[in-house]
Amino acid sequence: MSETGVGIVFDPELSIDHEHARLNGHYTLEQTLKKLLKDSGLIAIQEGEYFRITRVAEDTPAPSTGQRQQLEEIVVTGSYIKGRRPPYASNIQILNDTDFSSAGSPTAADLIATMTAVSGTENQSNQFDNNNAAGTANVNLRGLGVSRTLVLLNGRRTVTSALPHNDGQAFVDLNTLPMGAISRIEVLKDGAAATYGSDAVAGVINFVTEQNFEGVQLSASAKHIDDSDGDWTLGLLWGHQGDNWHWMTSIDYQRRNELKVTDRSSVTHPRVDLPSINTTLFGQSRVGNPGAFIPIDAATAAGGVTNDEAAIALNNGNSLVADPGCASGGGVPINQNRCGHQFVNFDNLIEDERHLNIFNSLTVDLPGDRQLYGELLYARTRLPQWKTTASFAPSRDADVSLYMAPTHPGLVDFLANNPGALQADGNPADFSGGAIFQGRLRDANSSAAEGTRDHDTYRLLTGLKGLVGTNGEYDVSLIYARNTAKATTPDALRERWQLAMQGLGGPSCQTNTPGANGCLYYNPFSSALPSSSEYNAALANDPDLLNWITEELEQKNTSELGVIEGLYTNSINLKQGVLRYALGSQYRYESLDIGFNDISNIALSPGEIDADGSPSGEFVFVRGGTEDKVSQEVFALFAEAMVPASHNVDLQLALRFEDYGSNIGHSINPKLAAIWNLNPMVSVRASTGTTFRAPSLNQTSLNVSAQESIGAALSFKPVDRIGSEDLDPEKGTNYNLGLILTPTENSQITLDYWRIDLTDPIIQENPNAVIAKADADPSSRFADQVIRDNTGNIQRIITHYINGPKLKLDGIDLEAKVGFPVADAWITTGLDIAYLHRYRVASDELNESFDAAGRANNGTFLQALPQWQGKAYIEWQQGNHNAVLRYNHIGSYTDDGLNILRGSIHEDLISFRRVDAFETFDFYYHYDFPKGKTSLSATLLNVTDEDPPEVYDDIRFDSALHNAFGRTLTLAVTHNF
Repeated sequence: MSETGVGIVFDPELSIDHEHARLNGHYTLEQTLKKLLKDSGLIAIQEGEYFRITRVAEDTPAPSTGQRQQLEEIVVTGSYIKGRRPPYASNIQILNDTDFSSAGSPTAADLIATMTAVSGTENQSNQFDNNNAAGTANVNLRGLGVSRTLVLLNGRRTVTSALPHNDGQAFVDLNTLPMGAISRIEVLKDGAAATYGSDAVAGVINFVTEQNFEGVQLSASAKHIDDSDGDWTLGLLWGHQGDNWHWMTSIDYQRRNELKVTDRSSVTHPRVDLPSINTTLFGQSRVGNPGAFIPIDAATAAGGVTNDEAAIALNNGNSLVADPGCASGGGVPINQNRCGHQFVNFDNLIEDERHLNIFNSLTVDLPGDRQLYGELLYARTRLPQWKTTASFAPSRDADVSLYMAPTHPGLVDFLANNPGALQADGNPADFSGGAIFQGRLRDANSSAAEGTRDHDTYRLLTGLKGLVGTNGEYDVSLIYARNTAKATTPDALRERWQLAMQGLGGPSCQTNTPGANGCLYYNPFSSALPSSSEYNAALANDPDLLNWITEELEQKNTSELGVIEGLYTNSINLKQGVLRYALGSQYRYESLDIGFNDISNIALSPGEIDADGSPSGEFVFVRGGTEDKVSQEVFALFAEAMVPASHNVDLQLALRFEDYGSNIGHSINPKLAAIWNLNPMVSVRASTGTTFRAPSLNQTSLNVSAQESIGAALSFKPVDRIGSEDLDPEKGTNYNLGLILTPTENSQITLDYWRIDLTDPIIQENPNAVIAKADADPSSRFADQVIRDNTGNIQRIITHYINGPKLKLDGIDLEAKVGFPVADAWITTGLDIAYLHRYRVASDELNESFDAAGRANNGTFLQALPQWQGKAYIEWQQGNHNAVLRYNHIGSYTDDGLNILRGSIHEDLISFRRVDAFETFDFYYHYDFPKGKTSLSATLLNVTDEDPPEVYDDIRFDSALHNAFGRTLTLAVTHNF
């Protein structure tokens, strides 16, 4: 090996042999050169039997037009300056194509989930935690929330999902990114607001596409999942280099087939959570079909039945009468004469999903050392059969809308067959004035109700860059991106259901005479159910009637992003080295259009008025919301410098000014990072900087409702989520101190201590905490946020987006790997561990101060935060073969799920337990066929078929940390033409 000029000449027989190829994860000289090009921004120039690996030096004349694209040095995430080489001053992790393959799936979500610094991503279907998340994917660094990690595509922003997270956070849907074109993923774990602006609180994840791909590559994969038809993907990657231009296109299609909750019933089936009162708190409702009935006597009926009277009869009289066909009709008999409903059995762990992603990139070299570039992305997600419970329970425990007269055919039949019906208190039931049904529209043996979730994303980037003088460069760019998302959810209309209870239901009803001239009765008794022992065919409900009662709530949102950015970089030769700097400005426009169909828009269809005077909406369970269109403009100036303080100390200095105007104002965020290379084997790095996150447009304007599990009611209740224009931005400070050891050429150890202090985090008030505070102090402002009927039953909870308590969290990242030869093979072993030492939450109006690390954090605004996460692996490479065995560990934590009972009459039943650690093994094998054009891989995830640990949750496991898929096998093939 010898040096010539600015390049290094490698003798292929001595240096780039199979051993070096194995070290880089490839197996031939050609592939190793491609690896160097891709990961290092270098070029390989063949000179006889040698290859000269080279890049532009500071004193090298500018290259001729046509070579500029090849000769560029890479820009690593967290900087606008080219030429940074490891070790980095910031805590950066890079995932490459080997990491992609060994994850067993080409999706970004699956790959991100393997990172130990990630905690609490919501990439599985779980409508109980995040109703809008189905079909999308997000990332949550450090457990700080899905909006506090900035997601970039080739170093630039992309649009956020138009359907917000449950708590109003805006996030980039990872399923919109072109994984088939991605060459590496760079993860910056110490914050970067000084470089990129708002949202980079916990860090940055940058998806970098192939830049110089030539040829055609076809890929396909199939994943086997027990009890499912599995997942499969098809991919095309095409690139062509012209005389002065390069074009690349990637097309990816993924089909996921549903996996039902009942397919993992050993994991997901409901349990009795409160044995002393024989109550299942999670996964089972106290209101079902078959259901129960509140008897109404003739005197009450003569005066007119009201909701208050119905509630009094239910609560004070303990008067419920259970349907005798409860068990045979598919219900679950529970205490107080109720017939329960296991709603989780209708849901899916994996929805029927169809994803299409098309990505194009173009670069054109122009005269005068200029380059025109552009990207065009289209991503489509379709969930045509999003599954949910057959029908929802009315939000009111006792709803007079479901009153039936004594002449109702179903009630007449019931009394004839059950003349001695008893109330829950053991007294005879008096149905002389009729009854009120407490139950759902459809029975437990019905098919799951189906909604839809659709997403369309467009992103256009265009820009021009070129040289200024000897070392200067300019880069101006324009981005426009849009995400349109539509969600439909079926539910019963209260008015139509009420008409059907009176015998005036159905699309053909033409009279005011019950049960005549096309008018139909809705029969709420089990006599309508073929599965029930009480079945009477003459009293069965007409399917057209059930469909007529049901309508779809439709929400359609559009999120837009526009960015204009200008960047100038240059360098100055100093005695101790080269100082490089960047100056830039950015204009950013964001908008959110929130829309509902007419029946879901409570301004047009208010429905009944609740106790606080607000509309409840037309549906019995979901409420809908109000339409709105909001936007914000951001202007930013930024500067960065890479300064050689000495021959072995480099500094990174960055400063960004952002102005939001209006109520948010402006922010100035600096960052300082340093790397000190003590010797070739030891380096020390440190960084600190401030961070800033403006409220999302959802958090300033949202006015929607969703159902959440309320401990005080032992059931789901509507929760209003109200935005505020008076929110302050979040502000924080990040620290990182790292040690990098390189004992040998083939080994490295990195140890980083990190800390984040966050002030004024924007959160949604937890409804259970609001109720507990309201009950503890009726004079507090929270009392007005709990809407009750006149008997004290909770009807609805109002929550606001607020600036929450201070957060202080810190921990340690440890990565280590070593490679060594064994006979003709190359072995690499490594580990990656993340330890969360502390997650201190200061006290506020709703909670006392607590440490969230190692807890499930139910009843708060946080998710589960295990203190330990890690993985260890051993990799074997020999010739064209590559195999990896990986051990994964997600640590145990305290399950405080019963905390939703805090402040309720059942508070004394709260107890805690440990959630077991989730430990799995994965195995990956890869083979490159001769000539290097075709490769085959197999990935076996969860080799020992481990079930996730049980937690207090509706689906009985924590889908943000674990999965219930069991052992899965993925086969993938790639062929290059």
